[in-house]
Amino acid sequence: MADLGKNDEAVAAANEEALVAAIEAPVGRGEPILQVRGLKKHFPLTQGVLFKKQVGA
Repeated sequence: MADLGKNDEAVAAANEEALVAAIEAPVGRGEPILQVRGLKKHFPLTQGVLFKKQVGA
């Protein structure tokens, strides 16, 4: 593991505090808990009717 300098430790501590604050923040009713952008779903390519053999994905 790399040695962290004082500035790196301060940034890591600030990021940790921001994450804890975000986790503990109340969520309003009807407000999304999680938003995802650029999600891609990949479907496997199959071959055959009775026995589906995956040929690519």
